[in-house]
Amino acid sequence: MYRYIRKSMKPFIAFSFVSMLGAVSVVFMAYIINLLVETITEGKFENFIWIAVLSFVYVLIDSYLDYAVDVVNERLTQELMYHIREDLLESIESQSIVEFEKLGRDYYLNMYTKDLETIESDYIKELLSMYNDVWVFILGFVSAIVISPLFAILMIGLSSLPFALPYFSRKILGNAKLNLSQINEKYLSLLTEIFDSFTTLKVYDVFPLFNKRLRSKSRDLVEAKVYVTHTNKFVYAISYGLRMFVNVFSWVLGGYFVLNHSVTLAVFFTIKQLTQYVAYPIQGFGASYTEVVAAKSVKDKVFEIIDQRKVNVVKEESNIQKIIFEDFSVNFDEKLIFQHLNLQLEKGKKYLLIGESGSGKSTFLKSLIGSIPVENHSLKFQLENGKLLDSSELEKISHQISYIGQETSLFQLSLKENISLQNSITDSEFHALCKQVGLEKWADQSTEFDSILSTASGGEKRRIDLARLLFFDREILLFDEPTAGLDSQNRLKVEEVVKQLENKLIVYSTHQYDEEFMQQFDYCLEIQDGSIVMRAIKA
Repeated sequence: MYRYIRKSMKPFIAFSFVSMLGAVSVVFMAYIINLLVETITEGKFENFIWIAVLSFVYVLIDSYLDYAVDVVNERLTQELMYHIREDLLESIESQSIVEFEKLGRDYYLNMYTKDLETIESDYIKELLSMYNDVWVFILGFVSAIVISPLFAILMIGLSSLPFALPYFSRKILGNAKLNLSQINEKYLSLLTEIFDSFTTLKVYDVFPLFNKRLRSKSRDLVEAKVYVTHTNKFVYAISYGLRMFVNVFSWVLGGYFVLNHSVTLAVFFTIKQLTQYVAYPIQGFGASYTEVVAAKSVKDKVFEIIDQRKVNVVKEESNIQKIIFEDFSVNFDEKLIFQHLNLQLEKGKKYLLIGESGSGKSTFLKSLIGSIPVENHSLKFQLENGKLLDSSELEKISHQISYIGQETSLFQLSLKENISLQNSITDSEFHALCKQVGLEKWADQSTEFDSILSTASGGEKRRIDLARLLFFDREILLFDEPTAGLDSQNRLKVEEVVKQLENKLIVYSTHQYDEEFMQQFDYCLEIQDGSIVMRAIKA
């Protein structure tokens, strides 16, 4: 957390200073009480008026400082959260596709929604509250000791009893919150699955069956939340009992000292008030500490991801000349897809990848972008400069590979920005790309996402994919069944664009082709029983 404080130094300095002033203002209340009680007991009415005016001024100042403390606390909290979110995103961005998909989208969504909220409310805000409590405690303790050392020490000792409570409760509270986070993640995963497949579930009228699974997880979520509340309230109940004990017996102890003329009534009320500024911070510190300890496991989970952030990979400038498969094997979802495959793909050649549905066409292509792990470093990339990189170094050359999957990724951006993915692109380049892929009618229309892209058909989305691929102009172009589900007009447009591509290494996967289309390719790669048979198409 110290690294984020260093990044938020100005808000931290403001918070530290204002919190100290707030603590001074809180403790000053004890001196106001001392003056009032002393004036009343001595019958000095002439002093009472100016003390009353002083009290009014004090209330105004204290109210403002109470407001100021809350504002600077929130400012520092949000600055810290900003940097945590940024580092988390950068860490996720630095992961390989395999690493990201190992934990999955729902894991990170839960982290951004539930876990970061826990860090903000139960960790950072409670830490700042503890800092405020420390200042009040120090000022209250020093003031009490100066006024009446023995009486103050006895009162403070009595008030410190609840401080040991968090030590005994931190493990059970931490486990309860971690369990809630894990169950919430599973529930969100199922919910996302249902929403993503809404049409399918509706068409086949199977919502009740899938809702049954969701209800089961929802019930687990109910029990987990109740258990967190139960453990929290159980700890707070014990804390409340100790607080009441401290409150009652502080009056008993104070009465004894006053009756024995060890302290005056005014001093008793002053010490009593100052003791609250010692005891309540201790109790508040204990409650905050309980929350911090309980949230620490969630914080550690998030910071573990952040600490895995990789340094920037130095990209290879030399272009890929060959992709070499040596004893290439892939296991995916506990199923052997490819075994002992030996193959070479060369730049400047076009490869048509065919095979039955489920034979491994998508797996083959995804292994080339690092989405599917391969065994024994059996996938290698030969560069123009003679270097030979294996799949573990794929990030060094990922900028040379473009991939069109079976789903189009669209963002809440203009068409122009969706094509360039927010890279710089001139109007002339944009219009030329739109014309090349058949999106001319969109080029001059509204740039708002909702007005155009949200209503795009499958064929129009695929044309956006093609424009994106042409804009980035990379050396290796991978197509994963780009015409699946398209009508003949859109299919022909895709095939026309592929035909125009030259001096690239192209792998085009499909189950829908004819003899004329095949003639565009140099080789056919046919997947058969975990192997690939390569045969020449062009003489």
